[in-house]
Amino acid sequence: AVVNDVAVVLGDVLVRRCPGLSWEFFIKAGSRDVAYQKHVIVGFTHVANPKFNLDIDRLVATYAHRILAGMSVSASYFLEVLEAGQEQA
Repeated sequence: AVVNDVAVVLGDVLVRRCPGLSWEFFIKAGSRDVAYQKHVIVGFTHVANPKFNLDIDRLVATYAHRILAGMSVSASYFLEVLEAGQEQA
């Protein structure tokens, strides 16, 4: 639940900063796509793949798992994700 809450906040920030982006329940690709039937951010125009999407939940969950495993993490990771998303929007 915490991962989802953090992901929604970060995603909403990115969508507000980049009006061309939006949340979507992803069904454009088949069931083999890792984002299939997940809520992701779409609308990126500076990428080659027209089905490109950003799965914020997955990024937040991976970050949390790294912390729990005692691995090193960047304190500015979420800022870096937002900045990278804005560059590709």
